[in-house]
Amino acid sequence: MNFLLFSGPSGSGKTPSITRYKDYLISTGYKISNFTKIDPTDFSCILIKNDRKIIFWSATDTRNLIDELVTFISVHPDAEAVVTSCKSYNVSTRQYQFQQLQLNDPLNTFMEIPLGRQVTGNNRRKSLGWYLASILKIAIIAGNQTPFKF
Repeated sequence: MNFLLFSGPSGSGKTPSITRYKDYLISTGYKISNFTKIDPTDFSCILIKNDRKIIFWSATDTRNLIDELVTFISVHPDAEAVVTSCKSYNVSTRQYQFQQLQLNDPLNTFMEIPLGRQVTGNNRRKSLGWYLASILKIAIIAGNQTPFKF
């Protein structure tokens, strides 16, 4: 499974970013299916185009929501990707999400887009390292694609 994670602290814009990405893909011909409001701002759905299915799940703030995402994925085994949110570095629900989705399994691929965050406090060095590593990963992937092909 392929995972695209929009990561960051509460209020950093994860759900609005996921919503905009969903809307962009719809504008390219994807159709929306199984849309469900999770709460006033969060949602889940599937986008379909030809034989491609992408799961969108905007809320991963609690273990229960992460477990519901895992169940949703199991009900839709023909989906090729999941677009979801993820908490910042060193947050317990983040570690739980990585375990439950098996993001470190070599059979799964994930790309993380870090969203604006203040890097302060005791975890500044680790958080900054995570932030810079995530940006580098994005740059490497983008650099390997057309038109760059670095």
